[in-house]
Amino acid sequence: MEKVIVGERLSPEKAPNEFRIFTYGESTMHGSQYGPTASPARWLGMYLKDYLPDKKIEVTNFARIGRGSEFTYDTFKQTLFYKPDLAIFYLGHNDFLFGNRKDHIESKKKGFAYQLKKLIKKSFFLSTIKRFFIKKRMERKQKVTDDKIEYDIIETPPQGIGQENAVLRDEPLYLENVTFFKKNIERIIKLARKKNIPVIFLIPVSNLKDFAPFYSYHLKKLSDSELSSWEKYYEAGKLDQAEGRYASSFENFKKAMALDDTYSDLLFRLGQLYFRKGDLIKAKQLFERSKDNDGIIFRAPREITAILKGLNGEGVFVLDTEKMLSPEAPGGIMGEPIIEDNAHFSLKGQALVGKGMAYYIADKGLILPEESWQFNNERAFNEMLDELGIDNDFMFNVYLKMVNYFGSRYDNRVRFAKKALQIKPNGVRALRYLAWTYWLMGKPEEAARLYERIRVANPKAFNEITERYPEIKEALEK
Repeated sequence: MEKVIVGERLSPEKAPNEFRIFTYGESTMHGSQYGPTASPARWLGMYLKDYLPDKKIEVTNFARIGRGSEFTYDTFKQTLFYKPDLAIFYLGHNDFLFGNRKDHIESKKKGFAYQLKKLIKKSFFLSTIKRFFIKKRMERKQKVTDDKIEYDIIETPPQGIGQENAVLRDEPLYLENVTFFKKNIERIIKLARKKNIPVIFLIPVSNLKDFAPFYSYHLKKLSDSELSSWEKYYEAGKLDQAEGRYASSFENFKKAMALDDTYSDLLFRLGQLYFRKGDLIKAKQLFERSKDNDGIIFRAPREITAILKGLNGEGVFVLDTEKMLSPEAPGGIMGEPIIEDNAHFSLKGQALVGKGMAYYIADKGLILPEESWQFNNERAFNEMLDELGIDNDFMFNVYLKMVNYFGSRYDNRVRFAKKALQIKPNGVRALRYLAWTYWLMGKPEEAARLYERIRVANPKAFNEITERYPEIKEALEK
């Protein structure tokens, strides 16, 4: 928050005719792998610049990677000092993750570090000193702690989303955190109404079609014999699916479903088969159930989206993100090319959300009456990309961040590393990411071919790798 305030040179005093929009939430609004260069908030600012050229509108993005609703409420509260005219929120994916849950937040609030931060926030003098040092570090181009996706060393075993994040929907902890999320949303609304600030909540969307669940488990209790039969059908279905015997896979999965239809990965795989058959309604139902039954909740479940859909009242607006995006999604089901991983938008997805927010603001008359908007001034998508500074170098780095983000989902890691190599066929970093991924996959021959290219292109990098992992050098020598 402090870095954003310093970087944007925010002042409590607003210029004449200035309209301030503050955006809040988690990594999707932040921009994730594209942020802060590109994000839904940045695209909103671009479209508003076109549609309302005579109006001074500042869009400031306070979203942060990996944070939940408690952090979002606290950020909103702390930034009211800078007089936003409109607040926009995109959240709901992160509230069940380790560190964001109710029990973790309550424990953290008892600690000394939290109390010290609270004191600094309350003290205008201490906050001013903190911002002064942040500003000086930024002026010297020193690194200020910020959101990070990549590892410092490419050849780092992927950590991914661990079991410490598991929250099963049949546990009391699940409903406890649904209630905690609802409470934080209510606190945001109460504060906004007190300050007479209209708020827009975007209903979070997830990758249903192209992202398998993190952790599957049986919600239904099975006997030993039932579980044995279920596993036989499930494993046979997986093998059939992998080898292209789709009809046989479908039959095996249906038999497994008859025994237990709660297992998230089974629901996802069967959804894939229905999508392939063209039964989009059934496919979407199964994808939704798979997402909602995922034991590691990194995609907003139905109870969370229901809270946001149910919001109403003076000054509270709810934008149906899925309805806005579904015409651009294959089969109307959220996934690629709109969402690239579990929940984060591609550049196309970000632009669609930014444009959709602008149209929604116009429709509700939250800045000026709709008839005052100049929608015919909209620039071409590629022209906006140029203004944002999106070029091949930028996309190369984005794709490599995605390799890290996918952790042990090796097929996705390979796909994005190859995308980077399409931009720079001899890019050593991309070669290292792809080689390391093949090594992790247990494919030493594919890895060795790439490491040989790295040895020729950059002997120093190759020596660093083999010093850390002598077994890679041994594989090459074989």
